[in-house]
Amino acid sequence: MALFKLDDVCCFLGNRNNGKMVLKNVNLSIEDEAVVAVTGPSGAGKSTLLNVLCGLEKIQSGTILFDGIDIGVLSENKRADLRLKQFGFVFQAFNLIPSLSVKDNIVLPAAMCRAKIEPEYYRSVLEMLGISDLTGKLPSQISGGEMQRVAIARAIINHPKVVFADEPTGNLDSENGTRVFELLLRCAKEFKQTLIFATHDISKAQLANVHVEVFDGVVKVDEN
Repeated sequence: MALFKLDDVCCFLGNRNNGKMVLKNVNLSIEDEAVVAVTGPSGAGKSTLLNVLCGLEKIQSGTILFDGIDIGVLSENKRADLRLKQFGFVFQAFNLIPSLSVKDNIVLPAAMCRAKIEPEYYRSVLEMLGISDLTGKLPSQISGGEMQRVAIARAIINHPKVVFADEPTGNLDSENGTRVFELLLRCAKEFKQTLIFATHDISKAQLANVHVEVFDGVVKVDEN
């Protein structure tokens, strides 16, 4: 059984009668532990597709299953609980809380769901991302590349099945962007997670084993 299965999914901006259709009859299957690149021009529907997959955006027709669960029929609270426990998020803008230390930013998702963090797992995540010596600092005291590595640690601290990354290197220079992206791929492989990322960079998209191209709300899928 596919981890995600979308059947004839349509999503409208505004209401169905006079809104713009952002996703048009999308049929898509994503297997567990896949690395999925979502590409397309600005405004094509890439972010909407990611938001639909994680339950942030409601669909107007069709069905979307995650691990056999119909996301479309879940209440807001149950979708939020699913995101907290099963999904991790890496954003272009880092979204770290300025008043919290690096450590407190990383463990925040676990604290929110009162989950216990395994010390060995925590150490292995920090070591892999090269941020073990940053835990006592504030976000304002570290570089952009370091902030994005902290954001990756935060995204995977709850052992999520899926990590969503929306243009995760868009605010970084090419050198830091390449390093951060390599770490994101390495973490997904090491911790057996599905990685779904949106990017404008075709060279990064070529590193995925599934390429989802979105153009005017229509989805085309290529598998490597």
